[in-house]
Amino acid sequence: MFEVRSRDWSNKYYWEIIANQTVNEFLREAIKQKEGLRKEIILMHPQEMVFSMQASVVVDLSGQFMSLVAVFHDITELKKYECLRTEFVANVSHELKTPLTSLKGFIETLQGGAIREPAHAARFLDIMAKQTQRLENLVNDLLVLSSLESKNGKMNFVKADMADVINAVVLMKKKQIEEFHHTLTIEIPSSLPMVKMDTQRMEQVFLNLLDNAIKFTSVGGNIIIKTAVEGQFLKVDVIDNGPGIPAEHLNRIFERFWRVDKSRSQETGGTGLGLSIVKHIVEAHQGRVSVESTLGQGAKFSVFLPLDVV
Repeated sequence: MFEVRSRDWSNKYYWEIIANQTVNEFLREAIKQKEGLRKEIILMHPQEMVFSMQASVVVDLSGQFMSLVAVFHDITELKKYECLRTEFVANVSHELKTPLTSLKGFIETLQGGAIREPAHAARFLDIMAKQTQRLENLVNDLLVLSSLESKNGKMNFVKADMADVINAVVLMKKKQIEEFHHTLTIEIPSSLPMVKMDTQRMEQVFLNLLDNAIKFTSVGGNIIIKTAVEGQFLKVDVIDNGPGIPAEHLNRIFERFWRVDKSRSQETGGTGLGLSIVKHIVEAHQGRVSVESTLGQGAKFSVFLPLDVV
């Protein structure tokens, strides 16, 4: 990691052994000051790694400098989680601020006299109701994520029929599908094996996937839900013929608050957490979720659940 130049370290200066300028400057400063120092450095070997360097001076009984001990702690993962936490807090703050600012503005407008104008007041209240619903959806999704990531967020696994889960979800979304004039096709083999799952959580997975397919497919679109056994997994596909997802977004689509089209997502009331929740639930079932898409040709989300979950 420190690009050591020679295998023979004896009787050589440290800068002849270590090829990293940052490390050498740090050691040189510690020797010069004859006191303990701490610094963070980034090394690219083979990928980016972050280290906390700490140098401690070793002295003899009379206080004379003898040597220097440098300790390097790998804090790459810690830094990664710090960045994720900072990014998450910033995203949550932004998501909360937008509807709150809107609500505050309309409340002040109503207080300023608009409440005495029935037509305007009714329109403002309608917008406020939508923004309040958006806040409620966001808080609910945050609570779900928190529960899934918590050790207390236990799953209630039972052997269940995936067909029952899918049919329940379709029934819940029937009205919305009709409003968008979509054609929904369900392909479920009669001999589908039972799978151990938390049925409520799994319903949430397909509610989120089907909701996205409905909202992001143009009116009169086609949506397909089909299941099959693939190797040691039960595979469920949710396919739409919507606008598709740009290739650069595919590897980040399951990240929290990641949106392909922010303005469109906000118009449809999306929180940016739905697919992250899907990923968490599926992985808690020891499964995986994937996405395939070609821009302009729709998207296919696939959920794989192991058939032998204990």
